[in-house]
Amino acid sequence: MPDSKIIIHEMKVMNRMMKTFRLLAVMGCAVAVTELSAQTSSRSVTWAIDRTDSIGGYTATPLRHVPQPVSTPYGRALLFSCKDSTALLVNANPLGSDTAFTIEVFFRPDSTVLAGTNNEQRFLHIRNAANDNRRILLEIRVLQNQRWLLDTFIKSESSNLTLVDSSTSFSISAWHHVAMTYGNGLMRQYVDGVLVLSGGVAYLPINSNPRTAIGSRQDPRSWFNGAIHMVKFTNRVLSPDEFTVPKTVSVAEDQSIPSVAELHQNYPNPFNPITNISFTLLKPSVVKLQIFDAAGREVSLLVDRPMPAGTSTVQFRSPIFSSGFYVYRLRTENAVCSKKMLLIK
Repeated sequence: MPDSKIIIHEMKVMNRMMKTFRLLAVMGCAVAVTELSAQTSSRSVTWAIDRTDSIGGYTATPLRHVPQPVSTPYGRALLFSCKDSTALLVNANPLGSDTAFTIEVFFRPDSTVLAGTNNEQRFLHIRNAANDNRRILLEIRVLQNQRWLLDTFIKSESSNLTLVDSSTSFSISAWHHVAMTYGNGLMRQYVDGVLVLSGGVAYLPINSNPRTAIGSRQDPRSWFNGAIHMVKFTNRVLSPDEFTVPKTVSVAEDQSIPSVAELHQNYPNPFNPITNISFTLLKPSVVKLQIFDAAGREVSLLVDRPMPAGTSTVQFRSPIFSSGFYVYRLRTENAVCSKKMLLIK
């Protein structure tokens, strides 16, 4: 794969007024969940990555060895091992003949750079089994300092593009939401709702002989090391405020999983110009609480310091911001939670 680096920071502001407030969905079923919206003519398919025998209703076969089911603060997930060469293959591609799409993955990279192994660890690989010129991939590039870069790639007969920003790295052993969108000749990549890179490329649908590998390349090699909870496919370009970020599960939902952090809905909501944001920590942790606009740009940093266990409340004042949806994100040492709020002026 070429080591190209394309950095195009988009500055388009998406301030939209909406009449309804769609809550973030919690993914927890073993088969694919399909969502249809008559207003947007969009279709979404969610694969819960929590079983080794089937994914999204399709039979899953191990590419070498089988990943292990584990409990996480977000529900069941599969734990993939670079050392043990674990990955699954599904003979399907939910994107089909779509010419625009969004792919979202919620995962926790646990990677360390192992002696004699490639630092490229692929967690999603879609291709035409009879035509290797049509491919989509998402992988991480693991650094010696135990951080990682996001690498997204599209290839067709007429074009190919790799997006990797070597200046923007992310933490190991923490849960992250990553997204890749494509539409009108433009690929974008996001980490935790924030735009990292974008670039132009021609995509052709992978609707013949489709194969999807989770946890490695389809060769197989470039094994992923970490947990994957969810993969979601949508047949249009989503904006960051439309992304699906799983919530931590409650004790009532899974007695074996302690909730390490909980982000509460802001109040009042909608608001103008002040709202309160509360979060609860099971134990003391370094906390970062950020506000992002609908384009995925950080507009305010409310907290960036160690916080005690218990519930804390922070005020967000918005005298200079425009009306529209905003995303507030809580990051602790062991969890990432996001919610949406609506500013009306």
